[in-house]
Amino acid sequence: MQEEVLISPQEIYSAYLTIINDIKFSKREIDIISCILNGKSAKGIAHLLSIAPKTVEAHTYNVMKKLDCPSRETLISLIERSDKLLLLKKYYLRLLSYSAFEQTLKDISKLNNDEEARCLIVIEKEEKKLFLLSQVKVHLELAGVKASLKVRENGESSPYLISKQRLPYCTLYALSKKRKEGAKSNYISFSKTEDYYFYVFSVLKKLFPQKNFDPLIEEFKKKLQLMTYFSKVASPLRQLTAQKRLIIFHLTKCLRQGKWFLFILLVVYEGVLTYEALRPLSKDKDPLQSNSQQPTIPLETIVRSDLDLPNERVLLKRSELMNQIENKFKNQTGIQTIALVGMGGAGKTTLARHYAHRQKASVIWELNAETHKSLQESFDLLAQALAKTEEDQKNLRELQRIKNSIEREEKVVQFVKERLKNLSNWFLLYDNVEKFADLQNHFPQDVATWGQGKVILTTRNSHIQNNKNINFSLSIAELDPTQKLDLFTYIMNNGNPSIFTDQQREEAKTFLKTIPSFPLDISIAAYYLKSSNVSYNHYVEQMHKNEQEFENVQENLLKEAGDYTKTRYNIIALSLQQIIETHKDFRDFLLLISLLDS
Repeated sequence: MQEEVLISPQEIYSAYLTIINDIKFSKREIDIISCILNGKSAKGIAHLLSIAPKTVEAHTYNVMKKLDCPSRETLISLIERSDKLLLLKKYYLRLLSYSAFEQTLKDISKLNNDEEARCLIVIEKEEKKLFLLSQVKVHLELAGVKASLKVRENGESSPYLISKQRLPYCTLYALSKKRKEGAKSNYISFSKTEDYYFYVFSVLKKLFPQKNFDPLIEEFKKKLQLMTYFSKVASPLRQLTAQKRLIIFHLTKCLRQGKWFLFILLVVYEGVLTYEALRPLSKDKDPLQSNSQQPTIPLETIVRSDLDLPNERVLLKRSELMNQIENKFKNQTGIQTIALVGMGGAGKTTLARHYAHRQKASVIWELNAETHKSLQESFDLLAQALAKTEEDQKNLRELQRIKNSIEREEKVVQFVKERLKNLSNWFLLYDNVEKFADLQNHFPQDVATWGQGKVILTTRNSHIQNNKNINFSLSIAELDPTQKLDLFTYIMNNGNPSIFTDQQREEAKTFLKTIPSFPLDISIAAYYLKSSNVSYNHYVEQMHKNEQEFENVQENLLKEAGDYTKTRYNIIALSLQQIIETHKDFRDFLLLISLLDS
């Protein structure tokens, strides 16, 4: 009997991966585990799964807590010893291929935006591939087809047909083998996973006979072949400890000297390494030393969180603000703190991350200070990253077993303090601070207990600059007209503003006067216009109407572009909510103001 092929990651998860080591995991947690197992960073995971890096960090924390693992290395080691290793490897490959497939469908939908197609999928009630056909429906819709699924009762003879008023259209049938014979149908049966992808492509070709999808399909086919290849030969080198990498470096030096026996021994010992994977290490440079622009800090002491930034081509380099931050920190000792103050969407986080990328510190870590829970989770992740030795990992595991949450939180903060103090320098970024009192116990104040380092916090609260722990504050204001135009043209033209003609630049300047002068608003407008090809006037009309669909599109564009997900509407709504929660009478006061002038 032929084994049934599981097409989607969801099917593999439901059939085999809901429980690992007697612990139940959600599908998203399995996504995270499979990505970590295959060496992806938090930023890489976020890009693959289309979620924010902070969401990845939260799921990673939950996974490590469930498995009682203080670090990624421990988690990988534990999974490698489980009976789910091969399944998780296959799951990850399916995750990659599914992601590439769905991206291809989105690209196809852009070619189909001027043409409408409908499709009816007919399936018998007892058909085993009901889930599969529902996936066909989802994927056809992703490619711009209005698809519907109709379940037919057994014995029902009259086929469902679709109205011919809107062409092109087609009807697919999924019938049992007994009823297949003589029926005018496309019976769906797959012997390999890849058949599913190309079946959907074949349906789309029938629906849009005038369109040429072949280049996109060929590109997807190449990606699929590469994924299959690298799943067999790619080395999980970035998962290895510094000690193992050092061994690999010295052994590859022997390899270059013609000592083949040691090379063979290495491959056999590691089991998963190949010459192709080791070739990048065959240069004279020690892989444990950073490049010429970075400090020569031993790898064991480098601790860095993912600092997601826009692509270099569309990153607005606010050099005057970067210089101001640099000057504030210059020649300062002890713990120096700068607050970046400005309204939501002013670019505070991007500016802080850009500055952090330029630092030469032993620890560079971003902490989500939006809520007490997010701050504590960020500290837990920092503690795990700082636990480099087996003794530290053991101590941290004992701390995490403390049942009293307040005591556990205090112990974790103390653990972080002690490790930071022993390092030469560090840089911490506290993002989205509402009130300083909320992070009092998690904030470096005394150089005797925290050591020497730099702190940047981002906030919308201008009163925070009066706190005694803030050395300097920097107001992040609106962009000037030149900066607005630069950012807009960077995004619209993929980093090449010279593509705009003089007339187009003047039209863009006129349009930009109608929207707020903050990076968030300009970025949303540029990405929206770029993806929809609507006119400037149409965008302004939609912005003034503020319809929910328009808001949803903006949110989705932000998710695809980066990890910032709050639109201008979200920010204003959040601000009003905070005002209302500050005092019980403010709700009526805001209502009165709205009645006077909406």
